[in-house]
Amino acid sequence: MKIISWNTKGLGSRKKRRVVKDFLRLENPDVVMFRETKRDVCDRRFVGSVWSVRNKEWAALPVCGASGGILIIWDSKKLCSEEVVIGSFSVLVKFCWTDVDPCGCPQFMIQIVP
Repeated sequence: MKIISWNTKGLGSRKKRRVVKDFLRLENPDVVMFRETKRDVCDRRFVGSVWSVRNKEWAALPVCGASGGILIIWDSKKLCSEEVVIGSFSVLVKFCWTDVDPCGCPQFMIQIVP
């Protein structure tokens, strides 16, 4: 499994999103975690502008004031989310592998805090 965590210091500009998208295309991660997105809304269009994987899901904590914002995106062909908890300052996702028998599904959690 490949996980990338990145403090982007804002994902507002198209140029920065293009750099991120190109990097992720080369690295081909399973999970991407962004801190300091500085975004109020992380909708399908925005998420697609930073990661080109077709089958993706995400969880996001909006920006608070002029700083913050957390976004976790994962490849839903490889991982399924069993639980998502969005706190005041963190996002936690409980995953299991999609290609494993549900009864014997190994689970793991990822939590990101600023």
